[in-house]
Amino acid sequence: MIPSQAFVELPNLPRLMWIISLDEWAHYSQTHIQNQLNHTGFKNKIRLLVQLRAKEQNARNYWQLCAWLVPWIQSLGHRVCINDRVDIALACFADGVHLPETSFDAGFIKQKYPQWIVGQSYHQVNTLITRSKNSLIGPDYVTLSPIFNTASKPNAKPLGLDVLAYACAHVSWPVFALGGMSVKRMESAFNQGVYGVASMHAWL
Repeated sequence: MIPSQAFVELPNLPRLMWIISLDEWAHYSQTHIQNQLNHTGFKNKIRLLVQLRAKEQNARNYWQLCAWLVPWIQSLGHRVCINDRVDIALACFADGVHLPETSFDAGFIKQKYPQWIVGQSYHQVNTLITRSKNSLIGPDYVTLSPIFNTASKPNAKPLGLDVLAYACAHVSWPVFALGGMSVKRMESAFNQGVYGVASMHAWL
């Protein structure tokens, strides 16, 4: 792995992000979930930025899962952001929130909660560049996806490494490459100038 030299590693922003879909774990016991996570993404003891998301759960189920997962993951030395739900992030004392591309301005949340890690997803590189140039206060990081073909979005056209490099050259925010990432592809992503790499798979 060759980290980008464009950004010094920030103390509160690890370079590797693991996105955990809670929809896959909603019906399992707490002990089972902990054991599975310990034997996959957390087994290498690498400091991670963990994003918890639940696209198919109602707010109560989402909150109940995050209420114990957030402090447990934090106790392992990782940082935790909640996908989309500012209220759940507040209720669970998470380290921050990750907003969709179509959500409100990340700078608004950053102003309200300056101690938080605030991230935002982007799929359109032109939108990302425009917002980066026009925002006085931006997110702490953004994800750009999909870079490669990915099973989670089989119909999405991959952006590719050239677009990734172009985005990194024109955006002042730290960029995480997401979509079809693997250990073999990490070096290629870092060589384009990304701050970090994100994955929904526990290969980190």
